[in-house]
Amino acid sequence: MSNKLIWTIKFLIYATFLMPLIVMGESFIFPFVFPKAIYFRILVELAFGLYLILCLIDKQYRPKKTPLFTVLGAFFFILFLSTIFGVDFHRSMWGNYERMSGWFSLIHFGIFFLITAHVFRSWPEWRVLLRWSLIISVIVGITGFNFLLPDNSIMKIGGGGTLGNQIYIANFVLFHVFIAWYLFRKEEKKFWRIFAAAVGILGIAIMMYNGKRGPFIGLLLGGFIAVALYSFFTKTKKWRVLGLSLVGLMIVLGGLIFAFRQSSFVQKIPAVGSVANVSFESGTGATRLIAWKIAYHAWKERPVFGWGVENFYYAFNKFYNPKSLEFGYYETWFDRSHNIFLDYLSTSGILGLLAYVAIFVAVFWQIGAGFYKKKTDLDTLVFLSIFFIAYGVQNFFVFDHLSSYLIFFLMLAFVQFAILKPQSEELLESTARKVLKNNNFPFAQSVIVIAITLFFIYHFNIQPARANNQDLETQKTMQTNFVVGFEAMKKSLLINPYHLTDMRNDFSRVIVSYAQNPEALKSDIYQQSADFIIEELKKNIQEHPWELQSYILLGQFYDVKNSPDKSEEILLRARELSPKRQQLAYYLVRIKATKRDYASALKILEQLVIDNPKIADTYWYMTIIYGDQGDIKNAHQSLQLALTNGKSFNNKQELLYAAQLASKSNDLEMTRDLYERILAIDQKNPEILLVLSEIYSRLNDKSKAQEMADRATLYDADALNKAKKWLK
Repeated sequence: MSNKLIWTIKFLIYATFLMPLIVMGESFIFPFVFPKAIYFRILVELAFGLYLILCLIDKQYRPKKTPLFTVLGAFFFILFLSTIFGVDFHRSMWGNYERMSGWFSLIHFGIFFLITAHVFRSWPEWRVLLRWSLIISVIVGITGFNFLLPDNSIMKIGGGGTLGNQIYIANFVLFHVFIAWYLFRKEEKKFWRIFAAAVGILGIAIMMYNGKRGPFIGLLLGGFIAVALYSFFTKTKKWRVLGLSLVGLMIVLGGLIFAFRQSSFVQKIPAVGSVANVSFESGTGATRLIAWKIAYHAWKERPVFGWGVENFYYAFNKFYNPKSLEFGYYETWFDRSHNIFLDYLSTSGILGLLAYVAIFVAVFWQIGAGFYKKKTDLDTLVFLSIFFIAYGVQNFFVFDHLSSYLIFFLMLAFVQFAILKPQSEELLESTARKVLKNNNFPFAQSVIVIAITLFFIYHFNIQPARANNQDLETQKTMQTNFVVGFEAMKKSLLINPYHLTDMRNDFSRVIVSYAQNPEALKSDIYQQSADFIIEELKKNIQEHPWELQSYILLGQFYDVKNSPDKSEEILLRARELSPKRQQLAYYLVRIKATKRDYASALKILEQLVIDNPKIADTYWYMTIIYGDQGDIKNAHQSLQLALTNGKSFNNKQELLYAAQLASKSNDLEMTRDLYERILAIDQKNPEILLVLSEIYSRLNDKSKAQEMADRATLYDADALNKAKKWLK
C-alpha cells in the first residue's frame, strides 16, 4: 500500500506540470489563468490527502525541519496575517478571476513544495522530474512563436502562447534554460544531454524572439555568475585564469554596450539593445517607476502587515498618479507594482518583505552549507545560485504568475532535497517494505482525510469553476436572448460565494452596454435588470468598500436610470478612494453637465489641469463644457490644447463636433485637419468631401478644392453644381 501511495502521489505531482499548457477559452473567463489555478489546486489537494495518509503509515516521509522549511512556514503565516489585517480579507483570501493568486491559491504552492521535497528522495527521481519539466517547457515555448499559430487562435492575441502574456512566457523559458544547462552537466545518457542542450538553445531563441528585458537581464546575469563561480572554485589553474579572463571580458563588453547604447549597432542587437536602452523616462519604464513609488507610499501608510495579499489594486487607486494617463488608459489600472519585492512590501508590509527575502537567504545558506559539507557538488551550487539570483533580479521588473510559482517552488523543493541526505532507490524500496510489514493501515484516519479532501475539491474548486463557467455562458446568452440570460444570471450568482465581486461586475458591464440601445432601454425587462444589478453592486460596495469598479458601474447605472443626484453621490464617494484619478472626474463632469452645473464641472477640470497639464482628454471635456455654454472662444482654445496634447477621438461624432466648433471659430486650418480625419473614417461621404472642397477653396488651394469636389461626384451626381459657388 505504501508503494502504491507513493506512486500515486508522484503521478499527481507529474500531472501538475501540465498546468502551464491549460487554456480553456470556450469554457472560462480569463481562460489562461482560472482553469490553471483550479486544475493545480485539485491535484495538490488530492496529493496532499494521500501524503497525509502516507505520513501516518511511514514516518520517514514526514517533513524534515530545515532553515528553508522554517522560513517558508513563517512566510505563509505572515501572508495569512496580512490577509486578516489587510483592507479586504475576501480578496486577499480568494483573489480574483484575472490572477487567482489569493492566499488560498498560494498555500497550495507551499503544499506542493512540502510534498515534492519529501516524496522525491533520490537523484534519479529528480532527474526524471526535471526532464519532464523540460519537455513541458518546450511545448509552452513553441506556442510563444506567433507565426506558428493560426490567426484565430486565442493564444496569438496576447502573444504569450499558453501563458497568455509575453513576459510570462519569457520568464518561464528563462527558468528552463538554467534547468537545461544543469541537466546537460549531470546527464549520463547521450540522448538526454543532447536534448537538454537543444532545449537550452531553443529557450534562448524564444527569449530573443520575445524581446522582454527583465528575463533577458536575468539570463545575462546568470551566465556571468556561473562563469565567476566556476572560476573561483575550480582547482585547475588554467581554467581559473581562463574563467576570470572571460569574466573581465564580459564586464568590458557590458561597459562598451552601455557606453554606446544609443548607437544603431547596439540597438539592432536582439534583446541586448532593449536591455541597454532601458529608460524610466518613457514607455513601460516610466509606468513601472510610477507604480514603484505608489508601492512605497502604500507601505508607509500600512507598514507592518501592508494592505493585504492581492490588495495592491486598492493602494494604487488611493495613491494614483495623474501622470499615468499620459501613457494611455490601460496604464491607469495596476494590480501589481511590477516589482515582486515592492509588491510584498506594500501588500504584506515589512514583515512580508523580510519573510520573502529570508527565503533567498535560507536557500543560499542551505546550498552553501551543502557544498561546504560536500553534500552537493559544484554544478549544483552553480545551478541553484544562478537560478535564484536570476529569478530575484528579473522579479525587479515583473511579477509572479501561476506557472512561474510552479517552477519557483519546484526549485525550493530541490534545495530541500539537496540538503537532506539523498537516498538510493533500492534503500527507499527496502525501507518501505519494512515499514509496510510493521504497520497497520490507518483506515479510520484515512477515511477522514479523504472526506475532507473531497469536500475541499468540491466546495473550493468545482463550485467556483461552475460559477465561472456560468458567468461566461450567461454573458453569451444575454447577447442573444436578454430575457433568458437575465434569469440565468440570477441563478449563477447563487452557485458560489468566492468570486461574486467579479461576477457582479461582469454582469453589470453587459447590462450597462445595452443602455446604448434606446429601444432596449425602454423595455421593462431592462429596467428590471438594471434595478437588480444596482442592488448587487450595492452588495459589492458593502462587502468590499474599496472596490472602485463597483462604484463606477453603480454611478453609470444611476445615470442610465436618470438619477443624476444618486450618480453624483456615488461618484463623489468613489473619488474619496482615488482622489486624483481622471476617469472618475470625467464621469462626474458628465453628471454636472447633465445638471447644467457648468461652474462646478469647470472647477473639477481646472484642478485636473493643475494635477497634470499634459492630458488631452481634460481639455476635450473643457471644450464640451464651454461649447454647451456657447462660449466659443474658450471652447476653441481648449480644443487647441486638446489637439496639441495628442487628443485621440473615439468616434466620428466626436470629430464632427470638434470640426464644427473649429468652423464656428473660423480656424480654417484646424477645420480642414479635423475633416480630413473624418474623411479617413468615411471616405465615400459626399457631404464631407464637399465641406473639405469649400474649406480648401477658402484656403486658396483651388486644385485640392476641385479634387474634393470631383471625388464627391462619384457618390453624388449633383455635387459639382453644389460646389460651383466656391469653385468659381
